[in-house]
Amino acid sequence: MTVAIHEFGHALGMAHSQIDTADMYASYHGADQSLTSDDVAGIQSIYGTPQPDGSNTSHNSALNITPDINGNGQIALANLDICTNVDVDWYEVTVPASTTGQMVVTMQSSGLSSLIPKVTVYNGNLQGAVLATGSNYGDTVSVTISGVTPGQTWYIKAMAAASGAGDIGSYGLLVNFGSSPQAAIAPPSTVVAAQPSQDPSTTPEGTGWMIGGQFTPYGGILNALLGLLGDADGIFLIVYGTLSGYGDTMGGRQPGELWPPFPQGRGRHATPRASSEESSCQHPRRFLRDDDDPNGRPHRCRPQPGEGRGDAPSSR
Repeated sequence: MTVAIHEFGHALGMAHSQIDTADMYASYHGADQSLTSDDVAGIQSIYGTPQPDGSNTSHNSALNITPDINGNGQIALANLDICTNVDVDWYEVTVPASTTGQMVVTMQSSGLSSLIPKVTVYNGNLQGAVLATGSNYGDTVSVTISGVTPGQTWYIKAMAAASGAGDIGSYGLLVNFGSSPQAAIAPPSTVVAAQPSQDPSTTPEGTGWMIGGQFTPYGGILNALLGLLGDADGIFLIVYGTLSGYGDTMGGRQPGELWPPFPQGRGRHATPRASSEESSCQHPRRFLRDDDDPNGRPHRCRPQPGEGRGDAPSSR
């Protein structure tokens, strides 16, 4: 969880914190399940502070949700928010004629956010409070009132159950006067529409690579260029474990250093070899040293016709 929070922070644009207890501190310091004040201040400095989502902050301005009762005697309101640890949302509802004599009020955070919910139901005189309080992140809590009659007015107050972690987030409000079970509010769809394949081996264009978001087909021209230019960058299929892609030979090389810098052994962490040892290199590519190039340009490596994994490279 701690590492996930940290990396989410980077994805959202946050840098490392100087506070050693913060989730965005550069080094791991133990398991965390919530944000520190420094983390909150950091993300709010980028995106701003949450703003109140309505004016229904007291019973005098309660939002009347009676018109939302459907044919089953149910109400389902989605995309509601508790924006701060002191934010309170009030609702007013009148019992319909179709009531079964029971009212179930549910405040749902499950599948919607990490808000710890708290819901309280009052009668029309703001008395007889019945409440339900969540104890876990993303909880769902319900209050059941029996003996309700048509025409009665009830007030519902929704808020966070705790201060600190879990005190803000989205929620849904469900009210059921009917006899049928009421389905939970579905989480928002985060499915990304299918995209065309960009695999050069399966696209109609054939072999190639993506540059600037555009597919550039490979028509064999690089083979000719590599034969004509003494120090050309080539674009090759690069495979590392289960990952693959197209790229050139640019990288962290030093003058006189062979590239790729792991001719001995296999893998990216093998020890670099001095250029004087090129003749014993087992890497399946030919290498060009800076001192071989009269113009002193950075060296490159490029595949040579007929070379395989066991071939010994030849000097130029």
